[in-house]
Amino acid sequence: MANMSNEVRQRILEVAKSKSFVAMVDHAGADHYDKNLMFQSPYFKSAVFIDKVTGVSKSSGDFSYLKVAVRPEFFKVELINPALGIEDYISSQSKVNRHHSSNYRGGNFPNDIPGKNEPYGKCYKVRSLKALTTLLAGLAGQPV
Repeated sequence: MANMSNEVRQRILEVAKSKSFVAMVDHAGADHYDKNLMFQSPYFKSAVFIDKVTGVSKSSGDFSYLKVAVRPEFFKVELINPALGIEDYISSQSKVNRHHSSNYRGGNFPNDIPGKNEPYGKCYKVRSLKALTTLLAGLAGQPV
């Protein structure tokens, strides 16, 4: 199911670790979810999910962008900076920044939208690993 290459996954893990985010893995060291990496940090009150499929090339496993989700109340609009490669990720279906995934249950995301049976988060569209570093630093209240 996951299209992300192991090399890209490892680079994301390194970036996350450098900004105090630890990947949540099972007892065998595998990701908890097929479609998402899940991170936690003592400096940020929300789980952070990075989609391993959306924005990822099926042939190379590299990404053109990363979809990074947080609990809606912890979304920091001040971190949006398209010039740095961090954008507000507006859903093509709902036309708002609200993205549903059953995987978000593990992050204790809200599930209060009538007619939807999945939790939702707000997302950033991140264009590079440098932009991911900047975003994670900002979420954790750290300098870049």
